[in-house]
Amino acid sequence: MALGKPLVVVLVTGRPLVMESSRHRVGALVVQWYGGEQAGLSLARMLFGEFSPSGRLPLSFPKSVGQLPVYYNALPTDKGYYNKKGTPEKPGRDYVFSDPYPAYAFGYGLSYTSFDYNTLQLSSRSANEKDTIEIQFTVRNMGKRPAMEVAQLYVRDLKSSVATPVKQLYAFHKAAIGPEKEQRFALRLPIAELFLHDRSMRRVVEPGQFELLVGASSADIRLRDTLTVVPIAQQKSANSAPTRLKTSPQRTPQATPNTSRTIRIAGIVRNVQAFPLVGVKVTADGKTAQTNARGEYSLSVRIGSTLHFTLAGYRTETLVVKENGLFDVELTPVTP
Repeated sequence: MALGKPLVVVLVTGRPLVMESSRHRVGALVVQWYGGEQAGLSLARMLFGEFSPSGRLPLSFPKSVGQLPVYYNALPTDKGYYNKKGTPEKPGRDYVFSDPYPAYAFGYGLSYTSFDYNTLQLSSRSANEKDTIEIQFTVRNMGKRPAMEVAQLYVRDLKSSVATPVKQLYAFHKAAIGPEKEQRFALRLPIAELFLHDRSMRRVVEPGQFELLVGASSADIRLRDTLTVVPIAQQKSANSAPTRLKTSPQRTPQATPNTSRTIRIAGIVRNVQAFPLVGVKVTADGKTAQTNARGEYSLSVRIGSTLHFTLAGYRTETLVVKENGLFDVELTPVTP
């Protein structure tokens, strides 16, 4: 390096290693894993530019052993959430000597060119657990060399009854793209794969909103959109709505069942670290309750009412009261 000559480090390994002592001092870092008898030939061809590298990491490389465990699909705890690094004299909300992010994230990999992602389209913005949606987008090779890109689809459940990962890989596709050319990608997502195991350990697909994340790695998201998962019965009802019979004028229409019935609900409010929050104001129908030292609250409300959960320093959350529903809530802090 002192002579100004390019230096490439070829790392032959079967596991992730800490590379902080050298990765910022070299021109390139190649992770070859265990390539077999053709490893040398393929490495030489790639280094001399006969083809562009297109491998992607199936795991994350940490910056230090103090970061372990480090993986892309972690649960939404406070790790990296507040992004407030401290010092040994004044600890913050994250690691003292480094940030909580890996050196190289899951799905990471470079090429001899760059790619641009655009024009994200969903075959449907609403689906039930028996449906499969298609996610289409365009990837353009911005360079003057042919290369292969590995486009990846991640999904995040925005609100669930139990903790779910901040993102999870559900599909990927590798395709060759000519220089300065575009390729249309299409990834399929069966809604049934968005299942979780609830508190009773039942495998269920919970209705709600899911964020779709398309990118070149778990840490390099280029496109986003939101999918709404609805119950099968609700979708059938919406589809059949135009064919419903009109109410006879001689009969008095019946009120919608259960919408005015008052029930007693209870739940627990926690923060992103799963600690109970004290003093959270819970309001609905003009009534107010506050959480106790264990984060618990109780309130009599009508079915269909909207609960509001407010606490200084946290985002206000809302929840619609449903019969036999779940009323536990997680509040996220307002970041500066």
